[in-house]
Formats: sequence, C-alpha cells, structure tokens
Amino acid sequence: MKALNARKSLIMDSVAPIIDNVASYLECLPLEAASVTWTSVIPLFEAFLRKILPIIQTENGVEGILRTMSCLLRLPGISGYKASLAPNKVVV
Repeated sequence: MKALNARKSLIMDSVAPIIDNVASYLECLPLEAASVTWTSVIPLFEAFLRKILPIIQTENGVEGILRTMSCLLRLPGISGYKASLAPNKVVV
C-alpha cells in the first residue's frame, strides 16, 4: 500500500489486479490475529481508497475494492477509525 500511495498517478487497469490480490489475501488472513498490525494498515488503506476514488470504473476493479472494504470493516478496532469509512460510503 505504501508503494501505491507514493505514486503520483494510478491507472485502474494496472491497479485492478493488485486490488484483487490484496482482497484475496485479506479474505484468507485471520483478522483477529495481530490486531496491533492493523492499526498501521488501516490508514494506508484509507489513503489508497481516497486516491483511487476519482479513477474507479464501474466494470474494472470495483469487485476487488468491495471485497477489500468488506475485509477492512471486519477488522478488530475499526470503530476507532471512523474517518476511514468516508471513502467506503463514496464507493458504495
């Protein structure tokens, strides 16, 4: 996420497979384990979602984004990151 957030511009065609892979990874990961790690990951995902909002296409990458958001909403301690929910509302 750090590398994607550091890029000046993103192209949805190149980001869509990455989002799908991240979503698949998060779906298989036990989210209850290592809850301390998630405190640093949640802001990275929030920044990433805010960055890709302008380039989201209806047919390309939206499924992966929704799967990723679903996993993030199940994280322990997500209630402490209410600002992270703002990009989710825009996507939905």
